[in-house]
Amino acid sequence: VIDSFFFFFMMVVFNAPERIGDPAASACRAALQGIAAMRNRESRFPVRVGLHVGECLIGNVGTSKRFAYTAIGDSVNLASRLEGINKSYGTQIIASSALKEAAGEAEFLWRYLDRVAVVGRASPLDIYELIGFRTDASGETRRLAESYSAAFEAFLRRDFHGAAKQLSHPFHADDKPSQLLHARIARESSAAPESAWEGINRITEK
Repeated sequence: VIDSFFFFFMMVVFNAPERIGDPAASACRAALQGIAAMRNRESRFPVRVGLHVGECLIGNVGTSKRFAYTAIGDSVNLASRLEGINKSYGTQIIASSALKEAAGEAEFLWRYLDRVAVVGRASPLDIYELIGFRTDASGETRRLAESYSAAFEAFLRRDFHGAAKQLSHPFHADDKPSQLLHARIARESSAAPESAWEGINRITEK
């Protein structure tokens, strides 16, 4: 028996070729609704989304014989990196801090996931998980997001005891990002402190 595996990559651009009112929030809604639709269809395909907002070059690219309307640039590359990072955390939607700030928190539930250095980018990047629509989130989901974010902020301050305490709630037990952060806390607690320590997770895979 031969098992076949297929994957599809889709790049979606908001605010071009026509301007729309709130492209960052529109991208978040599309990501959440798309994943919900796949779940309702009981799809076996894993879905991962990377969200970023920034400048890029958009238009018809190619030659007179073969061209396509597309977007290119650093912002596009970063969104692709964020999509791939989901594999490390077991998440489905990861956004840059720029996207999260542009979309806001009134409609969406976020958690401050990590500070990473991605392939091809020198400066560290704060990343956030888009968990869902705020009005749809259960009380436990909201508490998980809040306590995890508090734990990671404590981790960045090297308050490892405080970070571990935040992760002690039972709802963190089956949460992969919480498990990964707990392991990092354990490693850093036993290691000698670094003067230039910034709590960065260096992602080596694309």
